[in-house]
Amino acid sequence: MKKTNRSKIYIRNLSINWMGYGAKVIVAFFLSPFIVHSLGMSNYGVWCLFSSLTGYLGLLELGVMASTSRHINLYMVRGEVRKLSQVVSTSIFFFLIIGILLILTALALSPFLGKIFPKISPSLLADGRSIFLIFAVNLFLGFVSAVFRQLLAANDRFDFINVVNLSVLSISTIGTILVLKSGHGLVSLAFIQLLSTAVGCLLVFYLAKLGGPLFQIGRDLVTRKMCKEIIEQ
Repeated sequence: MKKTNRSKIYIRNLSINWMGYGAKVIVAFFLSPFIVHSLGMSNYGVWCLFSSLTGYLGLLELGVMASTSRHINLYMVRGEVRKLSQVVSTSIFFFLIIGILLILTALALSPFLGKIFPKISPSLLADGRSIFLIFAVNLFLGFVSAVFRQLLAANDRFDFINVVNLSVLSISTIGTILVLKSGHGLVSLAFIQLLSTAVGCLLVFYLAKLGGPLFQIGRDLVTRKMCKEIIEQ
């Protein structure tokens, strides 16, 4: 019976993963040309440039996400609920610090972006500074969201993970179309990405509580020992 149940879980996860992947491919195929046409090559170039630049800030994560995943699985298998809660709480606290650093780094770099990218027009550069900051906040929310995704993955709830992914994709896609159809530009488009990520973060937290392993989040569960353990392994 147990083997049959595991087979059902594998089939469910595989099916929903392919569904999520297919949705992303379809959206990317049709939405990308629409975005390029609506924004124009210059605006789209700035969008891609600052999106990529923000991605490099993700290096501040220092590999903690992979270590968090390992520790979540370790303590879940052992049934050590308090240790699991310490991993989750400490990781979120760590990413809160990283989030603050991301925002401060974006603010510190903003005055120098004109010198770093002298070929960007002043009007586009102003939008670039704004979306750079928004992308930094978005990256922070993505880190926090990933902790809860690891909880669901540890419990084989890839169906819930893909519910979140499809929800985020839907909000992002519909919001992008509406914003660009209304004639808005890069900053509004960046806010749509931030909104979809924020909704996804709240949804994955709810689903992690519903379908993931038992855990708690609290300031008292953030420990220096656990932080050292996560960072060093």
